[in-house]
Formats: sequence, structure tokens, C-alpha cells
Amino acid sequence: MADEDTLETSGQKNRFTLAQMPEQKRLAILESLTKGHGLVNTAKQFGVSDHTVQSVRDQELAENPRFAMAYYQTRLPAKLLNIAAQGIDQIEKKMDQIPAGALAITVGVAIDKFLSLSGQSTQVVEHRHVLSSNDARSALSGDVIDV
Repeated sequence: MADEDTLETSGQKNRFTLAQMPEQKRLAILESLTKGHGLVNTAKQFGVSDHTVQSVRDQELAENPRFAMAYYQTRLPAKLLNIAAQGIDQIEKKMDQIPAGALAITVGVAIDKFLSLSGQSTQVVEHRHVLSSNDARSALSGDVIDV
């Protein structure tokens, strides 16, 4: 006996039109996407096609700004990392063709981005206090220095 949510069964995937998809399943798909799960993973999890998940996502992106914000907030770091990795691969392939001045800047930016992605600081902020010769004498004699 076919599940009441199933229109037609092909293999292990249930085929739905968006209008006929149960609201509970649609919301579960959206929740999975906002947790950072990809289209293919979500499709497998809910037994629907990748195209169905993509349609659910695209419709919600067009109609719901809060979903769009949550979805992109979750997905953006992975997308940016992918872009950065592809860019680094291209730089590596063409490194011998990059002018020396541009190469130094490119490498410096790449190092800063690597440090940033790995949670390390990209800048060191120093605080220096310059003492006058009178302040130095006072400090050596044990007097309090006004700063």
C-alpha cells in the first residue's frame, strides 16, 4: 500500500509537486538546509529528489527573507572557502606569470586570509610608551611617573 504522501514511487525516492508536498516535510527540508546540510544530503534524508529540495529552497528564498538570511549565513563560509581554494589553485598554477610586485601582495593577502580562517590574528597591535629622559630618571629612582 502506497504512503498517502507519495504520488508515484520510482526507486527509493518519493516524487512530489511542491503544492502536494506535506507541510511538515517541507518545513523539515528547510530546517535541514538552515543547519548547513547540502541539497544531496537533504534529499537522501527525506527520500526526495535533489530537484525537489532545490525547488523548496528556491521558493522559500524568494518568499522568506528570514529563511534567506539563515540559509546564507550557514552556507556562506563554505562557499567562500571553496572560492578561496579555487583562487589559490589558479594563483599556484600561474605563479611564474605574476609580476613580482603583485606576487608579494597576493602572497601577503593569502597569508592573512589563511590566518583569519584558522582563527589566528592577522595583525599585532602594540602599545608603546615613550619615556623622556626625565621620566626615565624618575622611574630608575623609584618615583611615580605621570602618564
